[in-house]
Amino acid sequence: MKIKPADITIYENGNIRSNQFDDIYFIPEKGINESNYIFIEPSNFQEQSTTVLEFGFGTGLNFLLTLYKFQKNPTNLTFISIEKHPIIKKELIKIYNFLPSYLKQYANELINNYPDINQGKYEINIFGATLILYFDDIKNCITKIKNNIDVIYLDGFSPNKNPDMWEKNLFDSCYKILNKNGIITTFSASSNVRKALEESNFFVEKRNGFAKKRECMIARKSVLHINDNIQSIAIVGGGITGLTIADKLQQKGYSVNLYDHTGIMTGASGNPLAILDPRFYNTNNGEGIFNRNAYLYSVEYYNKKDCFAVEGLLKHTSERIDSERLKSWEKIQKIESKHISYENDSVFLPTGGAIDTNKLKNKLAKNINFIKSKIKSPNDLKEDLIFICTGAETNKIVDINYSINRGVIGITDSTINSDKAESQNGYYINSKKLNMCLIGSSFTRVEKVSPYQPTQNDKKQIIDKTKNLIAVDKGISMRHGYRCNTKYRIPTIKQVNKKTICVCGMGSRGYINAPYTAQIIIDIITNKITTKDFKILKLLTNQN
Repeated sequence: MKIKPADITIYENGNIRSNQFDDIYFIPEKGINESNYIFIEPSNFQEQSTTVLEFGFGTGLNFLLTLYKFQKNPTNLTFISIEKHPIIKKELIKIYNFLPSYLKQYANELINNYPDINQGKYEINIFGATLILYFDDIKNCITKIKNNIDVIYLDGFSPNKNPDMWEKNLFDSCYKILNKNGIITTFSASSNVRKALEESNFFVEKRNGFAKKRECMIARKSVLHINDNIQSIAIVGGGITGLTIADKLQQKGYSVNLYDHTGIMTGASGNPLAILDPRFYNTNNGEGIFNRNAYLYSVEYYNKKDCFAVEGLLKHTSERIDSERLKSWEKIQKIESKHISYENDSVFLPTGGAIDTNKLKNKLAKNINFIKSKIKSPNDLKEDLIFICTGAETNKIVDINYSINRGVIGITDSTINSDKAESQNGYYINSKKLNMCLIGSSFTRVEKVSPYQPTQNDKKQIIDKTKNLIAVDKGISMRHGYRCNTKYRIPTIKQVNKKTICVCGMGSRGYINAPYTAQIIIDIITNKITTKDFKILKLLTNQN
């Protein structure tokens, strides 16, 4: 293929226009600031060994700015750029007259080594940095580029002017060659580009555009940045969140240490019964999808653990949750009939019910290396990866935004001769099998976790909530726990640094939310997560 040089016009004010694509390369007074904002800043270069791939070399501005970023260690930069219509040297010299002084030495060195305009691959050393130029159609050379790309700049002319640079098959190739923690940056906010990136399994984030442009985009191969070659993992927190993550990690062969200063399942997860009573959403947004998936996944998870004390949940309707809303939940969330049926004004969930938490605890903790120790900071731990799963006490270790509720439950002997668990807004669980009934929980918003002794008022509150289901006011022992909730009432996964990840916000449905969240984390670590769960992942990882 014969290479056709770029047909450009350079105006007196320094503006540079492509006559082939009827589009601007850059405008001197803002072009450098725009390139820094769109490409350099999001890449978060740390000057370690880095490989950048660029679609569209153009004037070479992005290369010069990236090289300037690596000025202390230029040998750590490999910059690969593909250009179908290169600008000839004498015109680059004119363009570089408009550059600021701090870029001039790099620009002059590039000019001195700039190749003739012929099809091919050119490798150039610029002050120790490696510049690899492909003068070719991108479709001819993208497959020649090997893996281990850290950052990709999508800087072709706009998609409507130059559609060949923005095709999904090119993004498929990008996914293959980009490192697990790599990113794509682009000035484009095109919905077609976003869709094509997501169809290629990238996680796309919109951000504010530069100057008067409303938006631009960043695409990531993974929603968390986790180092490769993880050998040992620490989990701080022995509740249902920490236990299910530990369980999943051990199944994948990781070495796991579980730390908790009080023991295993002693806090809010320590109730003797737990109920699989899903939160009902009649909308198909991220919260709705998460709660549906979490419920169905937890049913499968606990069945495998053989820890159901009661199989089946009779969910009584109330003013807050009526049968019409439940039916719309079934339809919108595509709940199969095996998971839901109706009995007068109540809903029966055949796969819901009560969990024998003591039996579950024994199974989950059986092969886990538990260390009874109070961890005050992730810096106290030596493992390769750390999960903070300390619920309402998370802010004692890392800074994260959530609200805290104190819940009080009552425990008494089984009160009805039924094999079903029953619930009204989650306030009642009965297990004939274990001869146990749980009443509660109350919800009191508090500022922090502190010592507390349940009162007679707590007892009255939880009994009043279930007075149409149960008539009992004595023989009740009480316990309390603290739960943390996020804005959307689904868990949050927050990366504190490359070594530390915080997982909290299970709320009052930790036994439903935790197994599914643990599976999502495993999929992220093993790079098996896909954008089919993008609505969920965006909420889980962007609530703070």
